[in-house]
Amino acid sequence: MINLQEHIEKAEREDYKDACERWKAAHQLLKEIEAEEKKARAELLKLAGGERMEHGVKIMLVKRVGSIEWTRIPEVNLLDKNYLEHYRKPGSESFKVTPY
Repeated sequence: MINLQEHIEKAEREDYKDACERWKAAHQLLKEIEAEEKKARAELLKLAGGERMEHGVKIMLVKRVGSIEWTRIPEVNLLDKNYLEHYRKPGSESFKVTPY
């Protein structure tokens, strides 16, 4: 006699296994494509010689000021940590998927 629950669980395991295999293959392909993009980007920047916009590609130098190392300011270290929590932005959570 066929156990319906076992059949459902087996199908779910197979679906999950298939999804894992598809993700691993896509992840490997993504790594290869990212490596190729990195090479092409380096060559493009070398050939461009600075800011440029043509052939559907825009190269623009972007500058950003450095961040402040708040922990190096003695006065900040004297503040109560609970007081500082009042100014903390909301946290976030996400899933990290990695091959092993």
